[in-house]
Amino acid sequence: MQIHCPICSTSIDVSEDHAGHKGRCVNCSTKFIIPEDPSGNIEILERGEIIQAQSESENSEGAIDENDSSSSVPALNAPALNAPALNVPAAKSHVTVRPRYQKKSGSPIGFLFIVVLISAAGAGIYFHFSGKKITISNTNGETIGKDAGEKAVKAPAKVTEKKIEVSGEVEDPGLTERVVPFKVPLSDDEVFEFTDEARTRSLEFLASDDQERRESVYTAFRSLGDNYKETYEGLLRNIRNKHLISLNDKSSDIKKNKVVPDDIKNAYQEWRSVATAGLKLVMTKWRETSPEEYKTKYLEMDEIVKNAGELYEGMVKAMEVPQGSEDESFQALVDLISELDYEIAWSLGEDDFSASEMKDLLNEAKSLAGEKDIVDSLLGELGEMQSIYLSNVEIETHNNKLNWGTSAYKKLVQQINTTRISLGLGALRLDQTLTVASEMHSGDMHFQNYYSHRSADGTTYAERAKSAGFNGKSLGECLFRASSDPDAAYKSWWYNDSQRLILLSTTSNAVGVGNAQNYWTLNTGQAGQ
Repeated sequence: MQIHCPICSTSIDVSEDHAGHKGRCVNCSTKFIIPEDPSGNIEILERGEIIQAQSESENSEGAIDENDSSSSVPALNAPALNAPALNVPAAKSHVTVRPRYQKKSGSPIGFLFIVVLISAAGAGIYFHFSGKKITISNTNGETIGKDAGEKAVKAPAKVTEKKIEVSGEVEDPGLTERVVPFKVPLSDDEVFEFTDEARTRSLEFLASDDQERRESVYTAFRSLGDNYKETYEGLLRNIRNKHLISLNDKSSDIKKNKVVPDDIKNAYQEWRSVATAGLKLVMTKWRETSPEEYKTKYLEMDEIVKNAGELYEGMVKAMEVPQGSEDESFQALVDLISELDYEIAWSLGEDDFSASEMKDLLNEAKSLAGEKDIVDSLLGELGEMQSIYLSNVEIETHNNKLNWGTSAYKKLVQQINTTRISLGLGALRLDQTLTVASEMHSGDMHFQNYYSHRSADGTTYAERAKSAGFNGKSLGECLFRASSDPDAAYKSWWYNDSQRLILLSTTSNAVGVGNAQNYWTLNTGQAGQ
């Protein structure tokens, strides 16, 4: 078949086998794709120019571009394809073919489309960084495209640092007064003074139930920068304390109803039943009552103390859940406080923020109101148990904060107290005078190489405690000398019937511990209130 060069119109003979391959006109060096249809459009790969005219005897030949490494097809005139030579008609004179450029007129519709696209992208970026939201409503005015169950984020994600710009042309003169707490400077050169009126309006906006008004204060102060962070923190804490007082008032109103939830009653009764039986079991001298089965009884003691401890923890969790916590007004106040805490963290320059739990806020609210209770008051036996629980918490806190007791002392006493609390007994408070008496006796036994409750000079544990300055009543002493590990000392006393009774004495409220190498001494007593 015959095609024509798209530049110089030279006739070129090709076969169907050449279709789809690259070819080049030897007359003007134009490179193109050989079409399947001779009358079809020819795709130009490289534009050429007509060279000096050749005679008819010098037949030009079109060939597939041999320099094209991407094609493995031979030239069109190659014998392998048995293709005829490309015939080029002779030219009478040399004519230089100049490249032609056709300028296309721009489409007005295309231009408008580009303008609309750029405007839409700009609007999207603006709404994203400004924090504004677009809602779509149907014909009935109902918002669509948003999950109805979606919970609004109370703490602002990120407030812009840009200056607040208020247009001078406002149709409603009162609009600015309603949505802006105070006017901020529009430039760094403008003088700004935080007046008493601005303070009053800021507090009013922060206390508002309208989130938009609160956020206007957040934005305004962030635009002021670091110079007003301390002022901002003070305003936030002012409103936060008011919300805490409201939270405590709501809790007190519920407490006045004196209704104990069933889950607390059930948890208390279940724990009390197991703890009472467990205390009776462990206070028995098994080597005397069951000499053949005392080891089995010790395993029973371990199991019942473990069960009682788990039930106690479950009861404490039930007591710590604030009554009325499912009330929406409770949650609304907690969310407001969390929102303020977020801004306080920013004003302090803190990067991390975690919202406080409701029970922690209630404890803080009670403390702010001058109340010492950390759980709501309960009735009867439950109230008594609550009092014991609060006392145990206070004692454990005291023991952990002591700077004169070693970590080994604290660990040993904590093991003893965990068992006592699980069985319904009060925790023992670490006493410094009893500790001094215990340390002196452990050191004396170690250096003088003896093991006895009576010292080398003949003094008893009660006399040693009094000499150390203990003003209460000494109730017992436990000794151990096989290891410096406090766990080993505890197990030895726990599985010894007489010493276990000293650890679990119902009248003891104070304890002292002393260690010297492998020698341990523990003294219990009843300290004055």
